[in-house]
Amino acid sequence: MYCSDTEEEGTCGSHYSPATLTRWQIAVVDLLPVGHGICSEFADNLIKRRLLPESESHDSLIVAEASLAEATFLISSDAHLADMPPGDVKVALAAAGLSPLDIVRPRDFFNALHAQQLR
Repeated sequence: MYCSDTEEEGTCGSHYSPATLTRWQIAVVDLLPVGHGICSEFADNLIKRRLLPESESHDSLIVAEASLAEATFLISSDAHLADMPPGDVKVALAAAGLSPLDIVRPRDFFNALHAQQLR
């Protein structure tokens, strides 16, 4: 799981204890820019596909970096990221040779975890 949290919801997962996150088999990863050309190519591709506006090229780098880190989920409250059509994102990732990932809002992700834990 990679958290990209830039808005009012606070730090991703911060209100969950490390023990809870470990029990749920969640590892929060802070990514550093990888500097690979593939990230900038992927960013250009998302903009060309009109999945993100040109002004949000940084967001597309976050998606590429999370994919390169083989994250299963990119958790973000950023509407530009969270509102991209999941199928289109997966097609763009596959076209770039990147690993698939799901982009979800923190609240949705943790609500789904809670629902699964109650079963």
